[in-house]
Amino acid sequence: MKCLAIADLFINAAMMDAGLKALKDKGITVEVREWSHESIEKLQEDNLLVEQQGSEAVALPAALLQGAEEVEILIVQFAPVNAAVFDKLPKLKYVGVLRGGIENVNQAEAKARGVEVMNTPGRNARSVAEFTVGMILAEMRNIARSHDALRDKFWRKESPNHRAIPELGGKVVGLVGLGHIAQLVAGFLRGFGSEIIFYDKYVPAMTAMKRWTLSMSWFAVRM
Repeated sequence: MKCLAIADLFINAAMMDAGLKALKDKGITVEVREWSHESIEKLQEDNLLVEQQGSEAVALPAALLQGAEEVEILIVQFAPVNAAVFDKLPKLKYVGVLRGGIENVNQAEAKARGVEVMNTPGRNARSVAEFTVGMILAEMRNIARSHDALRDKFWRKESPNHRAIPELGGKVVGLVGLGHIAQLVAGFLRGFGSEIIFYDKYVPAMTAMKRWTLSMSWFAVRM
């Protein structure tokens, strides 16, 4: 079985090659090619076009798919997988997208041709969750406001909550949705002693508590 992986400036060829070692270990022939851009900004422009207008909005260079007629597995990050790509890969069986969204894949074409599309949900969930907790702390403790004031050589004494700056301990934090990111945020906030409530019509309360071995006294659920 042959696999073609299309790298870019976010996941470069070396990273892609190293990350697909498991496929090689299973006897799959992996070839990595790079979708070249002059800069990250140029790549982001193409990516934005795809996200806004769909996979047909951007065409891949013909050289990226040259001689790939035997490929059965295609791995991409941002590269668009449109009708032209499917035409060039007649034996394609699987498309793997190395991020949560699959808007860069023409899903109608994939379904019509019997190609299975897989993504990697939660790939950057920890980064987003850590950033979320950081933003909560920055807002509650006026970190960004104080930093900006000090840069202007001003000692700021007042803020929207300066009369009673709260602590996370004992506070009720509400989460809308209980996906990969929210679960990590809830776990981080547990260390601060926060009480978590959430709404997610797809996750029953008892399932969430069993998954995390949480007690009702800590994990309040309001549906």
